[in-house]
Amino acid sequence: MTKHTDWLNNRLKDDNFAAQYLTQAAQDLEPAVFIAALRHVVDARGGLAKVADVGNLSKASLYNGCSPWPIEHICLN
Repeated sequence: MTKHTDWLNNRLKDDNFAAQYLTQAAQDLEPAVFIAALRHVVDARGGLAKVADVGNLSKASLYNGCSPWPIEHICLN
């Protein structure tokens, strides 16, 4: 990882910083910006499986929310 990625991952573990990061991303007109920011926060906090477990969410629902494409459109052959 780069120094910037390490720094960002460290900062995104802080609830206030993560909230500000997501708030700023939500203000962008392109929805993919918020999805990418959400994925950064999830990854910094241990990944989809861990966040789903801690948040008592289904992994499929969280994956669907963090993906630019709905899960039902992904071909898993």
